[in-house]
Amino acid sequence: MNQKCTIVVPAFYPGNIMLNLLKSISSEYKILIVDNGEDEDLTSIIKHSGLKIEHLKVGDVGLGRSFNIALSKIKTDYMFLTQPDVTLSENCITYLIKTIQSYPKAAIASPLFYDGEIYSPYDFYDLKISKNKKIIETKKKKKFNIIPTGDISVEAINSTALLIDVNKIKQIGGWDNNFYTYLEDIDLCLRLRQKNYEIIKTPSTFIKHSGFESHQEKNKDKMNISRNWNFCWSSIYFSKKHRSKLFFFKYFFLQVIKYQIKIIINFLLNRKFKLKLYRVRLDACVNFILGKSFNESKWKN
Repeated sequence: MNQKCTIVVPAFYPGNIMLNLLKSISSEYKILIVDNGEDEDLTSIIKHSGLKIEHLKVGDVGLGRSFNIALSKIKTDYMFLTQPDVTLSENCITYLIKTIQSYPKAAIASPLFYDGEIYSPYDFYDLKISKNKKIIETKKKKKFNIIPTGDISVEAINSTALLIDVNKIKQIGGWDNNFYTYLEDIDLCLRLRQKNYEIIKTPSTFIKHSGFESHQEKNKDKMNISRNWNFCWSSIYFSKKHRSKLFFFKYFFLQVIKYQIKIIINFLLNRKFKLKLYRVRLDACVNFILGKSFNESKWKN
């Protein structure tokens, strides 16, 4: 068993898509699946995988808490974090370990991301920081369509696939438990960079990401509600945490006004799906002010 790295996979009723990931992982690595559901299908998949897997059922606690639970459990120097709808290229983790060991200030090393066969334009993000450690306002995240030909230090990446130096992550307190899902990864990158650590992208290896296929089809509507609610809530929380007070108040009230207008328009046009979507987002705004989580929202059930 490899003593350098543990693979961590958060799961919430992933279905058979998990099989592709498990088939791409070398048997030398221990895998920790942090299960947010009560998934008997996943239990069966794990039982018949032939891999060294610890199946940890934690309840519906979200990504931030799931990652921290895993962080408290593993004993290796590195933690490779990925998702159920990902497949790894051959020797992916070996190349990432070599990469992160090449840069003393690197806290994260990440492979290139492909959406199927196409290089992802969101492989990494532009996230400028001001002198007082706040995010500088930018109009849009930049899309990067040119495939890197060498290792590069980037500003932020998402948690699709990343090799993490466990000691450096613990130095900043791990993930923020307040993020149920969305932006917990960007928050982590920002806090690492505030401590002058680096995030390295390497073209020496890659992963393929199916995208929005990490949940079973029967849970699609439920997960769509959860995604919209939590993306809105997390965006507000992230703004409050990392932007100036003036920016935060402006951002929050503009969101509330926008969703109210969208609700009225879609009600008049009888667009039931979009009406529901914007009601979910407005509910997230209201619950943020009330200090309530998604589990306390009327949309949970």
